Amino acid sequence: MYHGSVQGTYSEMGKSRGGSLYDVGFRLPGQDEASVKFGLECEAEISRVFPRIREEFLGFADGCHARYEDVLAFMAAIGVRPPSPACSLFAAAGSQGTVFGRNYDFYYKFVDYTEHFVLSPHGAFRSAGDSDVFIGREDGVNEAGLAVGISSVGSKTVGPGLNFPLVVRHLLDDCRDVEAAVESALSIRFSTTNNYLLADSSGAIAVVEASPERVEVRRPQRNSGFLVATNHFVHPDMIQMEDLTRRDSDSVQRFEAIARGVASTEGGMSTERAEAILSGHGGRVCSHHEDIKLGTLWSMVANLTERKLFLAEGHPCDSKYSEVSFPGPRSRAL
Repeated sequence: MYHGSVQGTYSEMGKSRGGSLYDVGFRLPGQDEASVKFGLECEAEISRVFPRIREEFLGFADGCHARYEDVLAFMAAIGVRPPSPACSLFAAAGSQGTVFGRNYDFYYKFVDYTEHFVLSPHGAFRSAGDSDVFIGREDGVNEAGLAVGISSVGSKTVGPGLNFPLVVRHLLDDCRDVEAAVESALSIRFSTTNNYLLADSSGAIAVVEASPERVEVRRPQRNSGFLVATNHFVHPDMIQMEDLTRRDSDSVQRFEAIARGVASTEGGMSTERAEAILSGHGGRVCSHHEDIKLGTLWSMVANLTERKLFLAEGHPCDSKYSEVSFPGPRSRAL
């Protein structure tokens, strides 16, 4: 996993990343006519919800000597067509703080593209997050103490809008807490079908279940203090939005194993207990699908209250969690 940082205006960050990748041999592939058309159809919603990211696209195109339309098309297509990652997430609030954990499971061939980046955009929140794509994010925490992570769900339809890597970047860049993130998410036109797990340092937790047709929010059950998300919908009004033929075969098994592990924790969730749950094989939470060469590419655990962040690169069952820097606040108001 590559570790790096970038700061500046959105244009400067895009140009820096594009130039760095170009210098090591990256060449953005040309996009076909249909992909370019879809990207341009998504552009209006991207501009409405997250206009500054277009500046990053433009800068990235400049830095890697590509057309803006191809960068837009490439980014807009992520998650729209299979394959989709199979991931596990949970958050729990208790006496030891708000703990957020996730495993990112995908094909091993993508491991060379994984990265952990600290972003410091002008006029937005700093964040530290993980991804296998150069501009978007699959998870992260920001300087205000908000954590965001996604899991994919089989989609019946696709429509122009924002896909998950751009939604995660938007929420981390622009939202201070769970309620602000929920409010923003409920206004978004989504192009992909995903769960978004949200948690903040105050103990607030929510899952936004989103599809191109409908968006609903799950909250913790009374006295439970935690939520889990894998690769299926749970909200009763969202189940009809899921393509059940595309549901990951062990999504429910992972969900139930994590829920049992969190519910059995006495004295509040700790980062050590979260790491143990994510490293477990009883419910296939730590993923090893060797037949299709898919498994956990990274595992992230954060205590949002204590502002501590830990990362295991590869399978957490045999990769030690190491502490990485939690994004510190800057001396300016947002």
